[in-house]
Amino acid sequence: MHHYLYKITDTDNEMCYIGSRSSKVIPSEDLGITYFSSSNDKYFMSKQKNNPELFTYQILEEYNSKKEALAAEMLILKVTNARSDNSYYNGICTKELSSYPITRAKHFISYLGSMIKLTRKEHGMSESELAERSGLSRATLRRIESGQENSLIIHYMNCCCILGIDLLRPKIDNSENISNLMNKIVEILPLKSNSNIELFDDF
Repeated sequence: MHHYLYKITDTDNEMCYIGSRSSKVIPSEDLGITYFSSSNDKYFMSKQKNNPELFTYQILEEYNSKKEALAAEMLILKVTNARSDNSYYNGICTKELSSYPITRAKHFISYLGSMIKLTRKEHGMSESELAERSGLSRATLRRIESGQENSLIIHYMNCCCILGIDLLRPKIDNSENISNLMNKIVEILPLKSNSNIELFDDF
């Protein structure tokens, strides 16, 4: 069996779908050929069938087991907020797209929180230890690691400094799969946003 993580992009509206798949054939002969996602969005599935020229299919990573592929999918869905972001087809088929305002800043905060959590675990540091060293309560640290935007950005920066996270060249090495996955997250973020808020990185 072949286990892989994939991305389907609707080039007509720049929306995309992230998923994982186990197949008896190699991914390049499966995705977009015999398999077109596990989405429940009838519009999305119908559009792929009637207008296949509008879609691109990308294999993001291959894994040794279905469990690894599913774990990678869950991580990306969490970090990108794909379950509730109207730039994705994931999980929004039963609700109005306009009910999911999202900004690139929120994507960044969620990504940063995941980096902090993964790096803390890589260093063998407990929640209590990082919270104490950064002058935070454990409850606040948990909010930071879950990417909640109501936490002050300075707290995120302090955690990054303590853990040695280089925000200009982020890299996570606790496992090859996680490292590769996190390096792909920025590429997966949607090009389109419904917000006029922009994240400037010239600091």
